[in-house]
Amino acid sequence: MADLNKLLGASADELKAVLIPVGTWHGTLKSVKFKDSKTDKNGDEYIPVLFALSLTEPFPDVDPTEVSALNGQIEDETLFYRENLYRQSDFIKLRNRLEALGVPSRGRTVPEMAAEAKNVACVVEVEHEKYEGEDTNAVRKVYAPEAS
Repeated sequence: MADLNKLLGASADELKAVLIPVGTWHGTLKSVKFKDSKTDKNGDEYIPVLFALSLTEPFPDVDPTEVSALNGQIEDETLFYRENLYRQSDFIKLRNRLEALGVPSRGRTVPEMAAEAKNVACVVEVEHEKYEGEDTNAVRKVYAPEAS
């Protein structure tokens, strides 16, 4: 677990992201949250949905030496994946994803389903991308273990 007091006292230029080794991971969906609606640069309204994820174990496509070099730091990391819902088909895709992850839909709204999606096993595909000149973790895909 990260020592938050130590992080508060650290020089800002000393703070570095923990880069998760690229590849496919067993994970846990910690939460799915609907955010307030927004408008994109084209004037289209959408609702952002944020998935909070933790990783538990790598698939064989992840370099084991990179994993062991992190000395358990992966357990402290929360990764995020974002989907933007623009139209009904996007809500249907999210409903289908949540159903595939084992969240029942009958008689519920999609936000009610999302609120129940806690501590759910999933598969997470991790890549790296540049953000403001530095490599960061990027979740490319989240899906049910059976679909892997």
